[in-house]
Amino acid sequence: MRLWICLTACCAALVATMGLAEEPAKAPAAKVGITVAAKCETLDEAVKTNKGKVVMIDFWATWCKPCVEKFPHLVSLHKKHAKDGLVCMSASLDDMEDQELALKFLTEKEAAFPNFLLTAAGKEEEKKLEDRYGLEGGIPHMAVFGRNGEKVWDSRTKKTEKELDELLEAELSKK
Repeated sequence: MRLWICLTACCAALVATMGLAEEPAKAPAAKVGITVAAKCETLDEAVKTNKGKVVMIDFWATWCKPCVEKFPHLVSLHKKHAKDGLVCMSASLDDMEDQELALKFLTEKEAAFPNFLLTAAGKEEEKKLEDRYGLEGGIPHMAVFGRNGEKVWDSRTKKTEKELDELLEAELSKK
């Protein structure tokens, strides 16, 4: 299994928004008004910025069939719960040369939330992802952070979509 990671300030972060991007990147034709833009921010910074909200991160890649099959659920959770304080994010483990493919996928799936393209890194960064997000090399992988910024779940503990939805609703009900 490929293990690609980088959480440096210079990592390529892809942010899909509903026309709110300041500097649009060249991406495939937008669907339903979605603009995909580049933004330099690390995944850790994005989680910290959203303290006070529930954050759900999906680690995926276009070459991972189960990831591609599960991605629409992330999009539907975002559409259903963004107004309640859920911030969905995705972190693609696609190779840098597949960045355009990842952008196309995100645009087609209407991923109107922060999206990151993680790149290859050393053991120190890989260890950080294992510790912070529970990512030990296998995808699909998800992590959920409560309103206090602490991780409350990652997919090393298996949950059905219904159980995941219940966990999110319980975290969202906490004020």
